[in-house]
Amino acid sequence: MGLISTKLGVEGPIKKNTSSFLISGRFSRLQWLFQAQDPSINKFNFYDLTGKMNFKLNPTNRIFFSFYTGSDNFLVEIMESIGRTRAGTFRWNSILTSKLFLNTTLSTSGYDYNLYTDVSRDER
Repeated sequence: MGLISTKLGVEGPIKKNTSSFLISGRFSRLQWLFQAQDPSINKFNFYDLTGKMNFKLNPTNRIFFSFYTGSDNFLVEIMESIGRTRAGTFRWNSILTSKLFLNTTLSTSGYDYNLYTDVSRDER
């Protein structure tokens, strides 16, 4: 836990010598700093979350799952900005022979960014 961000991570076995997991998260604590400079800032934060799992199916086959999600948020009186990122991966590792292996990966990702503004409150 710190002035800028707070982090937490947990990892361990699901089944000993066969499978394990890891999950880690972080979120910002910067809003106080920016609000001291500009009190109209209502929201200023980010967070991200990462997870991984792996499973040993048999001596020659393993599968892996991983994901990531994160968001950045900023809100002042007349404008809001939101950015979101997501990603996921499935990987299969197979040892075919002592000299040949196969890695197969399927992945997906997405990014969304939205900017909202209230032009009716613009005081120019």
